[in-house]
Amino acid sequence: MADPQQAEPAAGTWRRELRNHPVIRVGGAYCVAAWLLMQIGEIVLPSFDAPAWIMQTLIGVLVAALPVVLILARFTRLPSLVGLAKPVPSPVQFQARPDPVQEAGDILRLKSASLAVPMDLSESRQVTTLVVSLQGLLRGREDPEILLGFVAGIEQDIAQAVAGYEGTRMPSGRNEIVVAFGFPLAHEDDARRAARLSRELLDLVRAHDIADGPDTRVISRAGLHSATIIIDEGAGDADVMSLLGDTVSVAGFLQASAAEGETAVSEDTRTLLRSGFFLEEVARQSHPRLGQAVAVYQLGRELSADLANVMADHGELFGREHERSLVMQQWRTVLEGESEYVLIKGEPGMGKTSLLFDVVRELVAQDKAQLMLLTCEPYYRESPFRPLLNFFESNVFLGERLSPAQRLERLQEFVGNVLQEGDEEAVPLLAALLSNSDEDMRLANDNSSKRVREKTLALLVSLMERFSARKPLILAVEDLHWADPSTRDLIESLLAYDPSTPILGLFTARPEFEPAWANLPDVIELNLNKLPARVATELVQRQVGEEKLPERLVQQIIDHAGGIPLYLEQLTHSLLESRQTGVAGEGLAIPATLKASLAARIDHLGAAKPLLQLCSVIGFEFSYELLRAVCADSEEKLLRRVMSSIVNAGLIFQKGAFPEATFKFKHRLIMEVASQSLLRRTRQRLHQAIADKLEADFPEICQQQPMLVAHHCSRAGNADCAISYWIRAAQLSQAKFANEEAVAQVQRGLAALKDVSDTERRNQYEITLQNLMGMIRLATQGYTNPEVRVAFERALELSDKVEQTPTLFKMIVGLWMYYLIRGEYDRALELADQLLRLAAAIDEPPEWLQANYCAGYSHYYRGEIPTTLEYFQRALSYIDAEADFTRQTPSRDDTRPHLFCMHALALWSHGDPRAADDSLARALSWAREHGQPYCLVWVLFFSTWLQHMRGRKDEAALYAGEMIDICQARGFSFFIPLGLFFRADVLEDPVQRLASMREYLGVTLAVGARSGSAYLRAVIVGELIDQGLLDEADALASENAAYIDAQGEWLYSSENQRMQARIAVLLDGDTRRSEALLIDAINQAREVNNLPFALTCALSLYDLPDSRPAARCLLEALLARYVSEDNSEDYRRALAIVNEDTKHGLSVEEVSR
Repeated sequence: MADPQQAEPAAGTWRRELRNHPVIRVGGAYCVAAWLLMQIGEIVLPSFDAPAWIMQTLIGVLVAALPVVLILARFTRLPSLVGLAKPVPSPVQFQARPDPVQEAGDILRLKSASLAVPMDLSESRQVTTLVVSLQGLLRGREDPEILLGFVAGIEQDIAQAVAGYEGTRMPSGRNEIVVAFGFPLAHEDDARRAARLSRELLDLVRAHDIADGPDTRVISRAGLHSATIIIDEGAGDADVMSLLGDTVSVAGFLQASAAEGETAVSEDTRTLLRSGFFLEEVARQSHPRLGQAVAVYQLGRELSADLANVMADHGELFGREHERSLVMQQWRTVLEGESEYVLIKGEPGMGKTSLLFDVVRELVAQDKAQLMLLTCEPYYRESPFRPLLNFFESNVFLGERLSPAQRLERLQEFVGNVLQEGDEEAVPLLAALLSNSDEDMRLANDNSSKRVREKTLALLVSLMERFSARKPLILAVEDLHWADPSTRDLIESLLAYDPSTPILGLFTARPEFEPAWANLPDVIELNLNKLPARVATELVQRQVGEEKLPERLVQQIIDHAGGIPLYLEQLTHSLLESRQTGVAGEGLAIPATLKASLAARIDHLGAAKPLLQLCSVIGFEFSYELLRAVCADSEEKLLRRVMSSIVNAGLIFQKGAFPEATFKFKHRLIMEVASQSLLRRTRQRLHQAIADKLEADFPEICQQQPMLVAHHCSRAGNADCAISYWIRAAQLSQAKFANEEAVAQVQRGLAALKDVSDTERRNQYEITLQNLMGMIRLATQGYTNPEVRVAFERALELSDKVEQTPTLFKMIVGLWMYYLIRGEYDRALELADQLLRLAAAIDEPPEWLQANYCAGYSHYYRGEIPTTLEYFQRALSYIDAEADFTRQTPSRDDTRPHLFCMHALALWSHGDPRAADDSLARALSWAREHGQPYCLVWVLFFSTWLQHMRGRKDEAALYAGEMIDICQARGFSFFIPLGLFFRADVLEDPVQRLASMREYLGVTLAVGARSGSAYLRAVIVGELIDQGLLDEADALASENAAYIDAQGEWLYSSENQRMQARIAVLLDGDTRRSEALLIDAINQAREVNNLPFALTCALSLYDLPDSRPAARCLLEALLARYVSEDNSEDYRRALAIVNEDTKHGLSVEEVSR
């Protein structure tokens, strides 16, 4: 608390500082003691006829000892030992806060965290500064002499007002009163305290009598400004005043915009006050600290505690339905004539006031009850009956300035209807309570103060009882934990009164409030806890309204708020405001009101605050083992004691006993406010110390939680270390298929690249990160997502600047997959050739297998089946090698089951269905056995595709269903629409079947996935033909033919031509054109060795009556080329046709012979 004094001149300050210096004080004391000794020697020694040399020796010793004493005073604790260390009071003194663990601050300051430097306790603080300017006027003109003695005359009143709000008085000239709030101790309502004090000081100046005559007056204006300042560790009063100087100058600037007797408020302070005061914009001003043309507001009247005003600040109750029903149950008992009392307890922000006023609003609005609302406040805890006095001022005197007679008249009107015979003392007692005038205090002078107090309490309880007899009374008392003793006595007296009184008492308090009457039978206690995640989500969505917030932001709000309704509302409101103004940042900004409230709670830890700040840097959850390691030099008993004090303060939860205890912040807002109160440089040093300790002593954490180390390295500004751990974290997340987390970790790594100075190292990091990003996007967004291409091509671009390694090979694989799935087969073939060359340079089995697989796959869709099989056979020659076959793929899946799967499709096209089935079964078995979900999805997809081409639609739908389930569980969105396409083909309703297949093909093409789409279009064309929609079928078939020609997807050209042949017969009856199309399709399919499609076209040719002989020959020739039998419907039908014209029951081998 400040000790207000007038400013001193420079010479006076120099003299005071000189007197305060311990060396000067010890030296002065020594000289006085030496002089006394010499005086005693001169008197005593001659009495004993002592020789002169004794006196001379004494003088010599005393003179020689002087410099020794001065040196000891400078470099030792001698001043403290002799009681001369206490300085003369300075103009600004801050009261020391007693704390049972005060020594903790010294330990953490001097020995914290194994740091190379001590823990810097400098911090940032939000302060609100009030400047009241005074101007003396004589006959309307300024006259500075008028202020001489004016402030001194009201100094005691000023000091009392400042002390009441726990502000810090700052030195100022005689024409200003300067008060700071928020330092050295913060309060959750510092801005409100400053605003109230400004009104009180302005009223004080206005009411002060100037004795110089009627032409003399003093006018005043005030300015309020809130800002964040940096308080250096060990800063003295003068340093703090210098730091506060900026806020003082801004507040002084603002007061010039205020009207006489009013207060001007900055935008920053308005944000903190808008829920408690009426504020009106009065001007726009420019200031270096505020900006250009910023709004200046005038402080209006405070929102009173009556129902109408409070209801404006409390929205709809949410998530407290059960507690509300309990209160309403008590109300029903009150209606039966019984008094009931409800104590609603909970931490700040839990919704105590919202619950109270939700009940009050309903009952009073329906005219079922009358309300008596008392609000307790922290700065009135020593003011008797202050909540009751405020009630009278607001509801009886209506906030008006009345004469004593008028106040008495209003008071009589208020209680007159309930007074009875013998109540003659009632009005005088109330008048004395309200300090109406000296005459009203006569009753108090005639009786002992104790007797007056007893009578007053009895009267107040009696008045409540009489008012309730007319209509049930709701006595609502907010924040009872801040009530003064007299108000608490009033509550206790009421509870001891006749219970057959229709009074409902609703009291709110914080958890630490434990009244003795809480266990009375007519009192119930409701403890409000945090909202469950589901209810918190609903609350956020209701706040948002029609605007949609990403799930990530909603979850971030819930995580930060910790289930506290007020925090949920304010964080959501702050986020919506920032989005509307276009200033939204990456994270959630903590609203100033919340920051002030939490900073006050943290400040009240006293000397334990530095440990909380250190914990906030360690993280949201941490073990005592890690904390102890970080504070290696601290005394363990003290560390445990201080940690326990923080836990007891309700800021951190503890699980388990020391030394196995783990800790968790109550919610992230506490952690962030505590962390942000430290200077950036301090946080960086602490983060680096924690990262070093983790690497040195906790290798298992580094291995299992690399993201934790990456976080500390990032905050420490150690980019190289951070990127290395972000890469590890992303790889670990990718391996666990936590793809969203992996993307975020890669992005953090990419963001840190700018801080890596070495170009070669930066390029290598970016190659790895871009490769990771491409792999993750490939798995989550699909092969055709543009971000996949951007990531891999960026990595490929950088790869020219570094040595060619397996990492480069993997990036090219990712690019190859991107272009292949998009149906850009020429580019895919180029990349496959590049992979073959790179594989030769690396000369390892995984790269050789992958390169040949990519080359074969690229030729497959072009219908070049023999070439495809040649590359696949080369790839298969490497499958038994002892090597890691996941390292060369972006998805980190083993390529071998992919190879088996695609080899099966090529074998089937080549005419070896049995070998195809074996290869596909091998792929499925491998994928299931090794538990790689992405690999299994791939195999299931092409199993679906193969069975559908064979005409086994039901079996294809089963594979598709299993694939969809895995995709939905793992987030592999790419394959889902393709699976739904094949499932739609077995729907019974033809209209729904066609619509669904069109929809899912559209979704697939929309993401750029075009490979194989010629076949899917041909399937839809067949469905259109079956449903008689021939014109649509013809248009789609023509579109498909154009796509095949443009992209070179010749594998399915014969199937599209077969559909066109069907259309030619059905639409135009043109069998000749149909025959020509079919023969051309058969020749094309035979040319690329796609036997099943050629066989299907030959069967369609056989259905043309004039073409059966030629078709029989073609069927016989095609069957002869099959290596093994197929159990497909087309194969069995073709075999039956051939057998009819040869020998019944012959197999294909016999026919071919």
